[in-house]
Amino acid sequence: MVYAGYAPGTSSGAYAEISDLSKALRSTGGSPGMISNVASLETMLKICSNVAKAPLELKFRRIRLTNPKVAALLDGAPTQILTTFLGWTVEAGTGEETNETFLTLPADKQINQGNVREIFDAVEFRKKKAADDARAAAARKKPMDPEKAKMMAQLEADRKERSSTREAVTEDSKNQWHKGGNGAQITRAADVGIGCSKGG
Repeated sequence: MVYAGYAPGTSSGAYAEISDLSKALRSTGGSPGMISNVASLETMLKICSNVAKAPLELKFRRIRLTNPKVAALLDGAPTQILTTFLGWTVEAGTGEETNETFLTLPADKQINQGNVREIFDAVEFRKKKAADDARAAAARKKPMDPEKAKMMAQLEADRKERSSTREAVTEDSKNQWHKGGNGAQITRAADVGIGCSKGG
């Protein structure tokens, strides 16, 4: 379990726990085991919601994976998550359906409204993330406001001027005696006979 935000209806000090199912549903990045699009999540939501509403309806508990449209949405990560976390199984057809493959929910497995809510929340999470990413991308492409650009340029010029002034002051403050220039003349101990031994 990980903590991620406040739970609805709780005080500000309480956190909502995110289950392994929710973490798998919300994972992004295109890596293996991650659902790549919201449409797949919405399909998972539909089939699980149907079972939760009508648990005895056999047609909702058996999904034909060899249907091209269904396969495009459930192949890979979605099916892996359904089988790993929600009890669905992948079975080969028999008899006239020998060439078919089905996603089946066994009679002893149930989908509850809590499961449906987790998938629904994941759909909303992914939609919001997609919208946020789109806004961020648009902001990066949007030209900077002329007034803001002028202000930023002035700030940069001021920064360079301050830096240049500091360097000049530092250089003028150095001892110039060793250069033979017009810098401050430093009287050394030897110049007044201190530390010098006399012969005789």
